[in-house]
Amino acid sequence: MNFASPYKAISIIDFWRRWHITLSRFLKDFIYIPLGGNKFGKMRQLTNIFTTMLIGGLWHGASWMMVIWGTLHGFLLIVNRILIWAKFPKPNPEIAKLLVFFILVISWVPFRSESLEVMKSMYEGMLGLSGIKLPPELFFIIQSVFSLSTEYIGHLKFSDISVIILIPVCLLIVWRFPNTYEWMRKSSPALPTEGYSETYIKPGENELAWLPDLLNALAISLMLFFSLIKMNDVSEFIYFQF
Repeated sequence: MNFASPYKAISIIDFWRRWHITLSRFLKDFIYIPLGGNKFGKMRQLTNIFTTMLIGGLWHGASWMMVIWGTLHGFLLIVNRILIWAKFPKPNPEIAKLLVFFILVISWVPFRSESLEVMKSMYEGMLGLSGIKLPPELFFIIQSVFSLSTEYIGHLKFSDISVIILIPVCLLIVWRFPNTYEWMRKSSPALPTEGYSETYIKPGENELAWLPDLLNALAISLMLFFSLIKMNDVSEFIYFQF
C-alpha cells in the first residue's frame, strides 16, 4: 500500500506521489503546509519544496549523504514544478518513464553511499571511468578483429552475460506487469484503496489479473518456495540509523 509502482512514474512529482506514500504525506502535512505551502507566491513555494526535501533527507539519517540526496531531490522537484508553470510540452509517457528512471538511478547513489569517496567511486564506475563491462561474446569478435590475446582492451572488460539479460527482464516486470492493486482488483482485496489516488486503475489498463486457477497457484507456490529459501539471508534494515 505504501508504494504504488514508483518506477512507473512519468515525472519526479509523480514519483513522490507513489514512493513511500506515508512519508510523503507526513512531510506535506507537517512540514510543507506549515511552511506556507503554495499560498505565498511561486518563489516561496519553491523554497518550501526545497526545505521539505532537505528535511526529508535528514529524516533518513544524519549524514552528508542524506543532505546531498535531499538537496538533489529538492532541486529535481523545483525543476519539475518550473516546467509545469512554463507549460513545457509533455513528452511521450514511455519516454518520460525511461527518463525519470534514469534520473532516479543517478539520484539513488548518494542515498546508498556511505561516504563522499564511495559516491565518487560509484559515479566514476557509472561513467565508465573504472572500466566498461561487456558480454563475453563481444570479446571473441573484438579479439578476432584486432588479433588480440587479452581479456582487457583499454577500459573494456568482459563479464557474464547474465547481467545484460537480467536488467531488461527486471525492467520489463517493473514497467509492464501489474502491481498488487491491479493484480487483485477483481477479488475485493483486503487492503482498501479509497483515498489512494496513486492506486487508481484506468479501465482496460493492465488487464492481467489474479484468478483462482492452476497457473496462478503454481506461480504463487514458486514465489513462496524462493521466499522461504531466502529467509536465512541477512538483510540490514534500510533505516537502521534512524
